[in-house]
Amino acid sequence: MKFVASQSSGKPVKVAFNTHWHPDHVGSNEALGKAGAKIIAHAYTKEWLSTEIDWGWQHKTFEPLPPAALPNETFYDSGKMTFGKEAVEYAHLPQAHTDGDLYVYFPGPNILMAGDVVSAGSYPVLDWTTNGWIRGMVNAQKTILQIANDNTKIIPGTGPAQTKAEVQALSDMCNTVGERILKMMKMGMGPKEIVAAKPTTDFDAKYGDPELFLLNGYRGIWGHVRELGGIV
Repeated sequence: MKFVASQSSGKPVKVAFNTHWHPDHVGSNEALGKAGAKIIAHAYTKEWLSTEIDWGWQHKTFEPLPPAALPNETFYDSGKMTFGKEAVEYAHLPQAHTDGDLYVYFPGPNILMAGDVVSAGSYPVLDWTTNGWIRGMVNAQKTILQIANDNTKIIPGTGPAQTKAEVQALSDMCNTVGERILKMMKMGMGPKEIVAAKPTTDFDAKYGDPELFLLNGYRGIWGHVRELGGIV
């Protein structure tokens, strides 16, 4: 998700947030950068946009963006600003959908932009090629849930606004499936065997086809075997 802000209708965009590096969320960067907008992103997002990316699970390669399209303000942990009379808070959500995810929160209207850490009615994408993984996703969703209350409008990367209860259900699903994948890996099962075992059967009616979620979940876990106490 790219969140953009303009102080009034008809005026140029002044501020844009890149919630992560994926092309469908940074497609306006070059036009906005050339127009003088401030483009805010996590430092890792700028690093990815500045280099060639071999997007293994999608069998695609992305070239670096031109300088005008790169974020021109970066941060590592968190930040605050005001836009007009509104307070704006933003912070890093590490190694979830990617390693450069962030949220943007407007406490006044109680709107929380969550990017692709929150998915609406579908399994989330775990981009292991840029360090996303399932436990990081759960941790990021927990952060969203700690900020939100029952009246917060939580805006996903794609789709309609979500309630806190809906994000809680999503997080519970990710946690449950992550534990099931890890258990199967410790039993020596490979990715195709895990997909065939259907560890998401009780969630598929709600979230759809689980194959990519399971395959990427498997690959992401392999990047964290030491902190998980080993797999085999």
